[in-house]
Amino acid sequence: LKGRLYALGGKNNNTAEVYDPLNNRWTYIAPIPRPITTFSATVHQEKIYICGKYGSAVYNPQTNAWEALPILFDAKGTALVSLNNQLLAIGGGEIKIRRSIFEYRPSGWKKLKEKMNIPRSHHSSVVVKF
Repeated sequence: LKGRLYALGGKNNNTAEVYDPLNNRWTYIAPIPRPITTFSATVHQEKIYICGKYGSAVYNPQTNAWEALPILFDAKGTALVSLNNQLLAIGGGEIKIRRSIFEYRPSGWKKLKEKMNIPRSHHSSVVVKF
């Protein structure tokens, strides 16, 4: 985000740091509202979103503040991406939702009808623009 690298959370850890390569310096930013593990992160609409075990949150770098988001049921091991102005959580969790795709909306997470062909958990996803 804006040419900087963010290191976020971890097991039993809600700290967050940003690396500025121009100054070769790490700086602490606001802590995540609660520790979130086995999570995925993505940039969506100039903010950082995270979603995983124990919760979801969004970080606004303009205000240096996190906001807790509604919890996506059993989201550990999910992959989070921003695609076509949508924030999507793909797979993860328990076996019955590992083929599912969820879209985040201000009212919460909504399960979409589309499903992946193969159940996936603790995986990665990437958006490639041509």
